[in-house]
Amino acid sequence: MLDTIRIPRLVAASLVVLSLATATLFVPLSQAQAEEAAGAVTAIDLETGTITLDDGSVFVLGPDLDPEGLEVGNEVLLTYDEGDNGTLIVSMIEITE
Repeated sequence: MLDTIRIPRLVAASLVVLSLATATLFVPLSQAQAEEAAGAVTAIDLETGTITLDDGSVFVLGPDLDPEGLEVGNEVLLTYDEGDNGTLIVSMIEITE
């Protein structure tokens, strides 16, 4: 009788551990790989949809971003992902000054 009680508890405990361990595998890749960059905007090219920071890094604005209000000289914090070809794609812009 003792063995019949332990086996279901062991199975239940194993399922809980397995579900917690695999839950982290389903975090969207964009969240898992998002990075940040800070600096002053030195150039904005609306035709190509890019902005350049004072360290020379060039970022492509994501399709949902509207650069309205963004100006050369603004201090910004960018959240971005690196595309397959190395392109830095901005998903969020925060003007810090």
